Amino acid sequence: MGWKNKITIILAVIFQLCVVSCIRDNELCDECEKKETVDVVITGLLPDSLATFEDLNMRTVSLFFYPSFGKSSFSETLPGENGKISLPCDFYSLLIYTSDFFELDANYYRGMEYPETAESYVRQQTENGIIYVDEPDPLFSSYVENYNPEESFEKLSVTLRPRVFTYRFKIAVEGIQYLQSATATVTGMYTSAFLMDGHHREDEEGAMNVVLKKTEVNPEKNEGYLYGEFRSFGPHQRKDVKHHISIALTNDETKVVELDDLTTPIKSLTRGGEFVIKQKIVIKDNGGSEQGSDFNPGVVDWEDIEIPVPA
Repeated sequence: MGWKNKITIILAVIFQLCVVSCIRDNELCDECEKKETVDVVITGLLPDSLATFEDLNMRTVSLFFYPSFGKSSFSETLPGENGKISLPCDFYSLLIYTSDFFELDANYYRGMEYPETAESYVRQQTENGIIYVDEPDPLFSSYVENYNPEESFEKLSVTLRPRVFTYRFKIAVEGIQYLQSATATVTGMYTSAFLMDGHHREDEEGAMNVVLKKTEVNPEKNEGYLYGEFRSFGPHQRKDVKHHISIALTNDETKVVELDDLTTPIKSLTRGGEFVIKQKIVIKDNGGSEQGSDFNPGVVDWEDIEIPVPA
C-alpha cells in the first residue's frame, strides 16, 4: 500500500471520529438545554439562644447557584418562603440566604462570585481608631453541595441557620430620676459573617452603640434599670480581643462611666444570649439648682437581683 493510500485512510478515520464526536457533543448539548422545574421550600428558621424568630416574615429569599466545571454563577429570588425556579441540568453548589424582613435592609453583600467568599456586612465608620458598626438585620443562610435538580425529585427543602444573633443585658441604676437617656457602647464584636458556614474575619473587630430603655422599679427609692438589646454577628473569639461596655448618661450634659471587664461572659455567648452585669450605676445630684445640673454618675458592685427583661 502506497503512502498516499495510507494518508487517505488516516484522514478518513479522523473524519469519522470527528463526526462521532460532534454527534455526541450535540446530544450532550441538547441534554443540557433541558431544564428542571424545582420547587424550593424554606422549611424554617433555626433559633438562636434568645430568639425563635417566629414573628419574622421573609419578604424574599435569594439563591446563588455555582455550576460545576467553572461555569458562571447566577442567582434567583423567591417571593417569600417558597417558589418555583427553572434550572439547566448540572451539578451545583448552592447558597440560600435572606436578610429581607423589614422595609429597609441594613445588610450588604460582597464576594458573591464564589461560595467561600460570599459575605454579609453592615455600614461602618471609624472614630479615633475604633470601628463602629451598624446593627445588622436578622440574617439566615444555608449551603448545599453537589445539588443535582434531576436527582432531587423536583423539590428542594432547606432550613436556614442564623448568622446574626440577639443579645440582651440590664444595668441597675440608683438615682434614675436624674437620668434622661442612656447609650451603651459594646466593644469586641465581629463586623461581618460569611454565608457558607457563618465564620468571620478574625483580623477585624468593631464596637456597637446600643440605645438603652429606662424602667423605674422602685420610684420611692429612685431605683430602676437600664435595658439593652441588640443584634450582632457575634463576639470576637480571638483571645486578645477584650469586651467592654461604657455607658453614656445624659441629663442636659453627658457623662460616661466604664463598667468592669466583661470579656468572659460576652465571649461565651457565640449564638446570642443574656449577659449579667454585676455592677450598679449610682447617680447623685451634687446640689445643682436646675434638673440635671452637676449630676454625678458612678459605678459600684452589687448583688445581682434577677428581674425579667420586658418584651
